[in-house]
Amino acid sequence: QVTYALRGLKHFQPPANDLRPPILAAHLHAVKAHLNIDSDPLHAAVWACSLFSWWAVCRLGETTSPSTPAFAPSHNATRASIQAHRQVLNDKEIVRVNLPWTKTTKEKGQQKQIVKVGGALCPVEASDNHLRLNPVPVNELSTTALFAFRASSMPGSTLVLPLSKTKFLATFNAALVRSGQEAFQGHSFRIGGATMYWHTGTDIKSIKLIGGWTGNSVLKYLREYARGLLPTTGARARSGGHC
Repeated sequence: QVTYALRGLKHFQPPANDLRPPILAAHLHAVKAHLNIDSDPLHAAVWACSLFSWWAVCRLGETTSPSTPAFAPSHNATRASIQAHRQVLNDKEIVRVNLPWTKTTKEKGQQKQIVKVGGALCPVEASDNHLRLNPVPVNELSTTALFAFRASSMPGSTLVLPLSKTKFLATFNAALVRSGQEAFQGHSFRIGGATMYWHTGTDIKSIKLIGGWTGNSVLKYLREYARGLLPTTGARARSGGHC
């Protein structure tokens, strides 16, 4: 009966957007193995940006700038976007970041949050490491890009550059290719983050809230759609419930 039910799910699966593949945990682990995040300012920024974009289900246009000269604090997140106070909920530290602009909300922006989950893919630890390697004076927080990096790893270097989408993808994909895998496009982070939450049992309403979707277009981002239904289906079966 379960087999027949799973076969029938394909009729309810939303149409794929353009079947761009999702970035999943395995890809991130592979990339990390080929980045020097402990001492390379650029690598630290790219790693922090990748985990923030993935866990917070962001578009890269919300976490990077179109180019280095095109960075604008009114449109792009800055160091001042990070809320100084960190809330602790269920023994987990939460970092909130106020994005000044998103594709759907425009100038209203959106608040994103990342949770200190620990482990190799912890976005908070990656962010803290990035800020440690790429510090800026307090009076420059509001004019420095969120994931800006020091142009040189030499001691005493103070010039920081906004992380452009092109620079981010080039660095991320270079590490991914060195691990023996194919390169990804930028939207794969948003697709991957949404898919990760879906596969781990997060409901659609919560995924929409995390990613900032207002309609059902979120369904186009979920790869292996039936897999996300298995936790709910299994729970119902164990409790003797009915669909």
